[in-house]
Amino acid sequence: GYHDVAIVSQGFDEEDFSVKERPSQPGMMNIVHAGTFYAGRNPSTLLHAFANVLQAQPNLRGRIKVSFVGNSRESDRKLVKKLRLQSEVSFLGYLEHRDCVRHLQSADVLWFIMDDDSSSPGKLYEYFGCRKAILASIIEGYTKQLIEGSGAAICVPPKDVQSHENAIVELFSLFEKKKLPHVSEDFANRFS
Repeated sequence: GYHDVAIVSQGFDEEDFSVKERPSQPGMMNIVHAGTFYAGRNPSTLLHAFANVLQAQPNLRGRIKVSFVGNSRESDRKLVKKLRLQSEVSFLGYLEHRDCVRHLQSADVLWFIMDDDSSSPGKLYEYFGCRKAILASIIEGYTKQLIEGSGAAICVPPKDVQSHENAIVELFSLFEKKKLPHVSEDFANRFS
């Protein structure tokens, strides 16, 4: 059962996911990213794509929000202002692990970004643990194959704005039909 979970170095702890998720606003698709942006890794492509989607389809304004959990950078906050996304994008700052997991669980879509294939971020396994749809901005390689194996992900090249726009629109369309994919129990349990 869930009580005799062995903790492995790469995976997630099932106990973290026992908190009840808080319902997000109905009709509002919540995209959440957890973690700090390092070096060249940043939300610029996603934010530009999001701004373009809202410009092309103004009716989606107020229907999609993006939340960043983790220490934010001045440059990322400035970009949000420049793109006029202040109402849509929140920087929640650094949160204790359990609060962070709570935000992941309240998400409809989890955003993952990786621009090199040498590291295997532990956060990804927590994303699997949430069983949510994943939008992955990711290069070719092992991690991309792993994410695709979840059956719940849309993978796009990290710097391709158009692909991100298409993905956001597709995810929102699935969200509206209540058909967003979920990571299967079988797949998630491989990492528990």
